[in-house]
Amino acid sequence: DHRDLHSFPTRRSSDLIAGLVHGSNIAGSLLANFVGIIIAKYFADVEHAWRFAFLLGGFMGISGFYMRLKTSETPIFESLARKKQTLKSPFMDLLKNSWHFMLLTFCTAGVASSIAYMAKTYINVFYLSVMHFDNSWALTYSLYASFILMISMPVAGLIIDIFGRTKIIIISSLTALFTILPIIYFMSSPNSAIQILAVTMLIFV
Repeated sequence: DHRDLHSFPTRRSSDLIAGLVHGSNIAGSLLANFVGIIIAKYFADVEHAWRFAFLLGGFMGISGFYMRLKTSETPIFESLARKKQTLKSPFMDLLKNSWHFMLLTFCTAGVASSIAYMAKTYINVFYLSVMHFDNSWALTYSLYASFILMISMPVAGLIIDIFGRTKIIIISSLTALFTILPIIYFMSSPNSAIQILAVTMLIFV
């Protein structure tokens, strides 16, 4: 089947499916935080207890690699791979014909990745190093943030399917730009309820 990429049918649920795929990726961070909490609470006095997490991660990495080897590619990916083989310089062709899409991708991915990084990594650092919380409590906040992020991704995909990508991307980017500093301020509140609310808002911006 040598159909061009544009001949594949589009579906209204495409962004919802993408959200489910990316949300499932967060499950790894969720599990990592959960394992970290168990080690911090029950194995804090055990020397080199952190190695338990590395052993578990190594086992899961090998399992994931095996499953990836057994997974076939989608027709769209195979079509793009065949098209790439016909180009002498795919990257230069991309710069020449689709530079504006490339720039847009960099910008939107930068905003989205920044929020995801804060949820998956910085919240733990913030409550551990800045707020001086106990390690297990900092990991609990990070666990909550990863859980909300995992849920928010398919929800965002569904919203995009309903209202359109461009409109939601613009609204989300502007919202993140103007609310990120107040959110971080409220994350440092002495009130735990306000902290949880701020973390939730950080994920959903």
